[in-house]
Amino acid sequence: MPLLRRKKIYRPNNSIQAIDTARKNADRKQARIVKTVHPSPAIIKRRLELEADIMLWLPWHFPNVFYSKFGKVHYRLGARLQDCIENGGRFAFSMSRASGKSAFGKPAIPYCSLSGKSPFPVALGASTRLTESYYDFVKISFMTNPQLKENYPEVCCFFAATDGKAIRAHNQLFEDGTSTGLKFKDDHITLPMVRDKNGELYPSAGSTIFFRSMDSKIRGITETTQDGSIIRPTIVLPDDIQDDQVAASDVLSEKYEKKMMSSVLGLGGPHTKLACFMPGTVQRRGDFFSRFLDRKLHPDFRGENVPMIIKWPDALDTLWKTYGEMWREDLEEEKGFDRCYQFLKDNWDAMHDGAEVSWNERIRYNDNGDALELSALHTAINIWLEIGDSFFAEYQGEPLDHASNQYNITIGDILNHMTDLPPYELPENSDIFVGHADINRSGLHWCLQGFKNNMTAHIPMYGKTPSRGDLWPENASQQVKERGIFDGLKSLCDQIEKMPFVMDGKHTMISLLMVDRGFEHTIVDQFCEQAKYSFNVVPNFGQPADKFRPSKAKAIGRIMDNVYYGKFQTGKAIAHNSDFWRETYQRSFLTEPGNAGGTTIFKAPSLKAHTKFAEHTVGERLLDKYDDKTGLHYKWSKHTKNTDVDWLDAGVGCWAAAGYSGLSPSGMIKKPKTKQASCVVIGRPSQRR
Repeated sequence: MPLLRRKKIYRPNNSIQAIDTARKNADRKQARIVKTVHPSPAIIKRRLELEADIMLWLPWHFPNVFYSKFGKVHYRLGARLQDCIENGGRFAFSMSRASGKSAFGKPAIPYCSLSGKSPFPVALGASTRLTESYYDFVKISFMTNPQLKENYPEVCCFFAATDGKAIRAHNQLFEDGTSTGLKFKDDHITLPMVRDKNGELYPSAGSTIFFRSMDSKIRGITETTQDGSIIRPTIVLPDDIQDDQVAASDVLSEKYEKKMMSSVLGLGGPHTKLACFMPGTVQRRGDFFSRFLDRKLHPDFRGENVPMIIKWPDALDTLWKTYGEMWREDLEEEKGFDRCYQFLKDNWDAMHDGAEVSWNERIRYNDNGDALELSALHTAINIWLEIGDSFFAEYQGEPLDHASNQYNITIGDILNHMTDLPPYELPENSDIFVGHADINRSGLHWCLQGFKNNMTAHIPMYGKTPSRGDLWPENASQQVKERGIFDGLKSLCDQIEKMPFVMDGKHTMISLLMVDRGFEHTIVDQFCEQAKYSFNVVPNFGQPADKFRPSKAKAIGRIMDNVYYGKFQTGKAIAHNSDFWRETYQRSFLTEPGNAGGTTIFKAPSLKAHTKFAEHTVGERLLDKYDDKTGLHYKWSKHTKNTDVDWLDAGVGCWAAAGYSGLSPSGMIKKPKTKQASCVVIGRPSQRR
């Protein structure tokens, strides 16, 4: 075998290569070095004076945030916040909407870290998005805030050198070649371990800031320092962590309460009582935040409420009541508010006597910078007129509604929606006309409704088949029961076919009748399959929101808003989200009659004639609604165990049928603000409860 020649490889001079590599490494290391900028003795003296009072420190370092004069509420909040940072303890502090909760919370993080008074703060937000906003604010402040750069150059010079890049922070070096310890990560920031000219660490050295949301994992927040020791949080600063969904739900409020008491307050470790300062706004009695204001439930939090109006004016029931009436009239007639404002000027002293507000400078402005109100009290009264009784929760911290259910619907709400339209007559432009029949032994409870494109509904007729007696006798055999259902459905459809419905003077008829198949699906499917009428007769069943899972594999045709036609194990049918449509239908009786998204009823000889129908419609109340990993959950309750809700189910079915026909209630149910404001009556809160 011939010998193989070894390929000749060119190798450079090893000494030259080593020198070149060493030079490059030295250049790279030099590029990573950041020169420490030390503060002068005068700067240190000034910042110590500012750090002694957070109400001086905040506006000095964040003039673009604190550009208005502070009010009583802010000085009270600042005193509580400083006490919490320096001495520990826990505080729940309620203040009106848009009074500066976040404006204090965000800059308080740099204050804790730079002053060294609380070196491991945790910023807690309601959601991941809000927490990211907190993170960005703090990081950008350290990098670009000129006031912080002037007073804390030993920290800001290292942040500015990173250009906001985490890799540069990680590789950053002091002049002696050691790591600065500066860190940027997705959920926390660690300040550099800077020493002064005497070799002593600055108060901010190694301070760590963590950012978390209430919907994320919170347990186990720790940090390992450069010397290998483990440190834990010293203070947690929740920023308005109660969102609308949590506030509306007893279940979620209780869940957040338990998470706060266990996961959040347990971050301090076994030998430390973690400080906590939690500002927020009450939305209803019993919500998450109101629980921590209650000193009986959580005395450790020393809950305190500072309302927008601390003392009501003496003329609330006289001059201000007249002002409110003028305000509503001018709004409805679109005249502007010059007349109202002149009335206030003419009676200025009398309308302000006895009043005290928490922030005298709280006046709103338009885009041109023109003042919309003449005083802080004027602003408060205008907000009350605009948003109604929500003012007492959002701005006073004293909700008027003591009920825990999501909304209140009464028999009177249903009866008040009776119109002058006679039976069988539909309003003009009722593009969709559908019906639904609910089945049980007492009979077929059915309802027919016409809908306009804006999801405004009208009930021209409802009833029960048979009108007297049951659909089948008690203890009947399966065969007798099915025969009763079949005969009842045939009788109902024959009835509907002959009903003299009219719209715009012309005869009209329903296009779809959905029949509840949840009770006896076999006989219902059989009837629907052989039914031959001028309208379609289709089996239907409802599913609760957490079980309703529209599937393209099951669907036949397009999946509509919370309703679709599909092929299921027991046959073809229209399935709908019963929770969604029940809430939508009930809320339709809370709008003004005839308004978009509302429901009206045909004229009867007297309101009493619709009472039974109304009793069914309000027979179930929504107590709670919350979302978790398994889906959206609704919690309903009947007025009594014997409450019938058959016409409620029939009405809900009509709305689901309209949804299947292409209409959607999205965004159509909420009342316009002008309508809501026009219902407000000026009067002392104690008289309105």
